[in-house]
Order: sequence, then C-alpha cells, then structure tokens
Amino acid sequence: TDGQVWGESCGLYMHKFVKRGARNDESQVMKLQQFLNKNGFGPVEVTGEYDQATFDAVMAFQAANWQEILSPWVPFGLPSATTPTGYVYKTTLRWINMTECPALNLTLPALP
Repeated sequence: TDGQVWGESCGLYMHKFVKRGARNDESQVMKLQQFLNKNGFGPVEVTGEYDQATFDAVMAFQAANWQEILSPWVPFGLPSATTPTGYVYKTTLRWINMTECPALNLTLPALP
C-alpha cells in the first residue's frame, strides 16, 4: 500500500485530467496506470502512454463506480448513468483521489 499508515496524512494522488488522444502528462498517466493495477482494473503496462488497455481499464473503473463518477453527468448530456467515457475528468479524478486518500473528503466539483 505504498507505505501508507492509517492516520498518516495523504494528499491528491492525481491532479491533471487525462484524455485519449490528448497531450497527457506522462507522469500522471503512469500514476493512473499504477492506480488501475493496484485497484484490480489491470493489468495495464505502466508506460505513461494512454493506450487502449489503459482506456479500457478506465472505462471499467468508471462503470464499477458509476454512482460517483458517471451519474452526476446525466443532466449534462451523458446518455445514461452507466455509460463510461474513458475520460479522466472532474468526477473520475475526484474518485481516484478519494480512493487513494479517503481523508481528503473531496466534494463533487462544479459541473459541467
């Protein structure tokens, strides 16, 4: 568990959005890939490239956590609360950070 001890403070795990086909921050993509592997959505190779395997793993993570990640987007045009996007954006980023550090207790970001 990356040497984290209960009661030890933790901070934001990821702080940048990641999107297929965009110029992503490689270090953020590597953190995303490590997160997906650690939380059972891999195996994905930790390359820093947002490849198809990583995209598919993000889709699975979003689908598994749809209440927190996807349903807030339905009023803004997402076809359904269980339609993953593969885009690590506001609610996906929030849930990755909450999974890594529940003590952050992040509120839902302003949408859209």
